Amino acid sequence: MHTFTGLGGVNRRQIMKFGGAALATAAHIRSAAARIRAEFSRGHQVIAVVSAMGDETDRLVALAAQLSSETAHAEVDAVLAAGEQVSAGLMALALQQSGIRARSFLASQIRIRTDGCFGNAGIVEIETARLEASLSRGELPVIAGFQGVDAEERLVTLGRGGSDMTAVALAVSLRADVCELFKDVDGVFAEDPRRNPHARKLERISYGQMDALVRAGAQVLQRSAVQLAARHGVRLHVRSAFHEESGTWVGHDETEFPLNPTHHIQKVAI
Repeated sequence: MHTFTGLGGVNRRQIMKFGGAALATAAHIRSAAARIRAEFSRGHQVIAVVSAMGDETDRLVALAAQLSSETAHAEVDAVLAAGEQVSAGLMALALQQSGIRARSFLASQIRIRTDGCFGNAGIVEIETARLEASLSRGELPVIAGFQGVDAEERLVTLGRGGSDMTAVALAVSLRADVCELFKDVDGVFAEDPRRNPHARKLERISYGQMDALVRAGAQVLQRSAVQLAARHGVRLHVRSAFHEESGTWVGHDETEFPLNPTHHIQKVAI
């Protein structure tokens, strides 16, 4: 059991997920580690989730394509999952250098179990015992996103944007108070800011509205992650990895956001 005071207080439990753009170089990783350390130093329990560095997944996809025309394949997933392993290890090293007892975890080590669909797997269960033990020791777990295991313990990947799903599924299973997703954008916009530089950033948006934006082509969040967050009331904060300003809160509606998800589950239905 854990006791937290919710947002605005201390000792909350939070997921901090960093996308590839935020981890593109060693300097980027140090900067992200500083953001994590700041929250940890406030007394919060932090679980970090990391994507592969920069365009590393694209590089690995192209490399695998030189040797195989198949995309949904066990060995292709073994290749693609390597990017997040590198990021998790490097982030743990950066945090350790800043004085935090951090350690990396791969999907196989904490048993992120999936339906076994190579290339686009869905999470069905996360075993939290190892993570809870790590947190109880005062450690900061760094989880490799985008990956899970099948019934034979083979690595599988969760599709494009799959680290978002890792973060939200962990938030559900660990009963996190908030799941923050650090991106290369300032938040969620009413229009595509690449087409309209004056597009309005939304301070809050409902799960339904977020799902509609993703269906319309917005790539800021993985749709399955949004749907899972909606089912379990996971409070999402989509924000920039490069500055401290607030981003966009995603919740039940534009004005109501639960402080604490109430479902502690082992099975994560996608």
